[in-house]
Amino acid sequence: MMKKLDYLVEISGNEALLERYIIAIEGDQCQADKNSYCAYHIANEAPFLNSAVVEYFFQTRSFNLSSYQAFFEKLRAVDASGFNGFSYDLKHWIKENITRKYFDCAEEDEEYLDLYSEKPVRNSVGFDWNDQDKLKFMCYIATCHMKFGASYESITAKDYLEIVNVLDPVEVQQLKQKGSGELNTNLTYYRDEQLECRANDAFGTIDIHAQDDSEQIYLKALTFINALLKTDFPRSFAINFESPSKHILSVPDLQLCGQHYLFAGAAQYANLHPLIVEYIELSSKKFEWYSNVDEEECAMPGTFAVFALALNDEKYFPVVEQYFKVVDDGHQSIQKHVTPVFVEKYGINEHSLPLFLRFIRSMQEHPPHPVFIQHFQNRENLALLLQYKEQFADHDWEYVLYSIFGRNSDSDRLSAEFSPELWEVYLKIREPRDEDFEPTNPFDFEEDEDFEEEDYTEEKK
Repeated sequence: MMKKLDYLVEISGNEALLERYIIAIEGDQCQADKNSYCAYHIANEAPFLNSAVVEYFFQTRSFNLSSYQAFFEKLRAVDASGFNGFSYDLKHWIKENITRKYFDCAEEDEEYLDLYSEKPVRNSVGFDWNDQDKLKFMCYIATCHMKFGASYESITAKDYLEIVNVLDPVEVQQLKQKGSGELNTNLTYYRDEQLECRANDAFGTIDIHAQDDSEQIYLKALTFINALLKTDFPRSFAINFESPSKHILSVPDLQLCGQHYLFAGAAQYANLHPLIVEYIELSSKKFEWYSNVDEEECAMPGTFAVFALALNDEKYFPVVEQYFKVVDDGHQSIQKHVTPVFVEKYGINEHSLPLFLRFIRSMQEHPPHPVFIQHFQNRENLALLLQYKEQFADHDWEYVLYSIFGRNSDSDRLSAEFSPELWEVYLKIREPRDEDFEPTNPFDFEEDEDFEEEDYTEEKK
């Protein structure tokens, strides 16, 4: 027997109530229903399904660009899921008002652009310039996917813009040049004799051209970026940075890109470290990515800034640890290049070992490296490692040992790496526990969605 819904879903017979919902939304008097993520609520009335409210809006309001955008901006603040709560309804509007009118699309093709499985073919219907504002609205929807959707929805946004480009290339060209126009120009453009910064929120790009590599240049660039990230600029984005000297971190095989050059250069100046920490706090969002880094490794925004500080001073260890709380360990692996350099710089000791373990637990099967085992060929560090054993379940501990000691971590062949005395210690490290063993103080923390802001800017001894 189906469970009775706690909200209304039918438009027919509820038109008067739906009209009150529309008025309430426009007057900031509507809220998300506390008992359902997909319904709205107004005072003294029954909750209503969000998609039904949107459908009623489309049925009763003739298209007007400014009123449509204003309504959905209001709705984005109301819906428990934000833009994602009604993005499907906007997709359907695009299908009904644009693609079916100007493109030949098989009825069964329902997935492309979240619309059709194959690119629709332009039909012979001439473009009606009365629909130009509808293309602007489609661009608005695409920009919302960039700003508020999941990182993969940038693909949907680009597909929408392809459709617009076929019908009116000028509209897309203006987006490329000016962005959505929703952000103040003071936030999206800066220029002086030494520096030019330009940001495009429709495409999630930040372009910086510097004439020198002085501290003042990096100060201005970081200030520009941080101010931008305090707005609704897309959370997945790319930084393109050009300067006379392309500074890079001393990390073999770490991908070269604009944000790598920027933070490798900026981290040279201790006075800029607070701004770099602020950037990390603003940009580190789970499931968001730098769009100019190879998909094979992925890099969450904030990544190169974290690496630069991690290799600069151990007082930034807490920043790195907080970063690893947010990293998606199922997809990101770029940090594997930094771990050996981290060990070479700081060695293994009571201060560095916890963060080293964070590095190797921050991805699926962190590859072993010769420098790791070298730092555990002494009693002190083996004893330190043994202290952490009780914080891991056996299957997780096996991954830790594999990452440190390699494929022979569970084999007696590894004894060749140790003296007999140290081998006895390692056997204690490797020894399995009872089947029902559960760590009482698990090392692996619960991952966060966002970077938690703390004061990392003061000297920490």
